[in-house]
Amino acid sequence: MMNDLISIIVPIFNAEAYLQECIECILNQTHHNLEIILINDGSEDSSLDICNHYQKIDGRIKIISNRKNLGVAAARNMGIRSASGLYIGFVDADDLIDKTMYEVLLELINKQQADLCTQAIFTIRKDRRNTFPSNLISQHKALKNLLLLKFPTSVWAYLYPKQIIEDLWFNESVYFFEDLEYNFRVLLRCNRIALCRQPLYIYRENKDSTNKQTISQRRLSSLYIPKLIEEACQRQSHLGQRLRKYLTFTKSHLLVSAILSFMKSDKFEENRMIFYLEIKKSLGESFVEVLTSYYVPIRYKIIILWAAIYPKGLRNILSTIKLMR
Repeated sequence: MMNDLISIIVPIFNAEAYLQECIECILNQTHHNLEIILINDGSEDSSLDICNHYQKIDGRIKIISNRKNLGVAAARNMGIRSASGLYIGFVDADDLIDKTMYEVLLELINKQQADLCTQAIFTIRKDRRNTFPSNLISQHKALKNLLLLKFPTSVWAYLYPKQIIEDLWFNESVYFFEDLEYNFRVLLRCNRIALCRQPLYIYRENKDSTNKQTISQRRLSSLYIPKLIEEACQRQSHLGQRLRKYLTFTKSHLLVSAILSFMKSDKFEENRMIFYLEIKKSLGESFVEVLTSYYVPIRYKIIILWAAIYPKGLRNILSTIKLMR
């Protein structure tokens, strides 16, 4: 079992500055039985040339190349369809991994007799990082903490058995926070989740990544995630009602993220009505719920309320704070 084939999927878009290091750290894994699927998603730089170079020197590498940039969700779906391994992992092309990462994650799955394994130290809310008392967590606790952003959201933090995700696709209409919605559906299929406490994934700050980009229609697609999660909950009625109160926090976080990106945009005046109407629609659908929720921080409530009443005033305040720093 410890020598099972692992398929590692790497979506690539204009990653020439980082790609060589990324591929080499995957090739140097202590778990050697790998299938490395490089998805060149319409790159306009030398990324494809780099992929071709490494394919010539290591037969474990498989390349899929798109002429057009379809987005990371579509690229990952192509990778899942092409994967031959009993396990599937994801690595972003601008990141690095420890050489023991997949050996450690696979060992934990087997040792804990778990459905999958995740690296527990990665959360979005670094100010509220949770510590779990054991190396195993239940489905309900994992889902609760995922919605509160105290549990890993990024797919690169996980090692998935293929039998769990082989018919589970990323939503290709969501371009931001898509990992959160995907992992919610994955965890609905898992009862025992193993936790790895070692820092094995090296996330590198990239100024061109989606997380660093200002407001756009693609970024606003994250506002549809709560509705997608609600639909998934309805298919799991025994869990849905218990999780709904935590989903309110998720809604507020996505709203605040969109609002702040909108306020900081250089094209605020040019795109104000287009983006504000989209945000206002989401505000209207969950305004009371968010403002009365115990799980939503006061600072989130203030930003949401201010954005609903006087968005230009909020932008002025944020600009002043930025100048004072």
